Amino acid sequence: MEEEVNNNVKQVKEKIEQKETKLKEVFEKTERQRRLEIEMKKLKWEEREEEAKRLEKIKSYNTLKQMEEIEKEQLKMKLLGTKKQELQQLRKSMKLNTELYKNEIRDQINANKSKNIDSL
Repeated sequence: MEEEVNNNVKQVKEKIEQKETKLKEVFEKTERQRRLEIEMKKLKWEEREEEAKRLEKIKSYNTLKQMEEIEKEQLKMKLLGTKKQELQQLRKSMKLNTELYKNEIRDQINANKSKNIDSL
């Protein structure tokens, strides 16, 4: 009888040890999964940060490019404005030169007429 009790105690101890072993394995698995989840969250966070930095660089690059384009446009408009002013000045001087030339020709014609009248 004592042997039977000892056998039963031994079996119960073995079952308890098996359960403890299984529980340890489950705990280790759970712990490993928890660490992996934490690592995955960390990696995702880093990826998001990298993506945000990359997008910020692109945005900054595009902003710089737009600013350069605006500056080019402004320079172009300024140059165009200067060219228009030069053209207007040239037209004014051409008109003045034309008027002066007309006046000179009139004066010469009048001078020639008066010479012709005087010679008659």
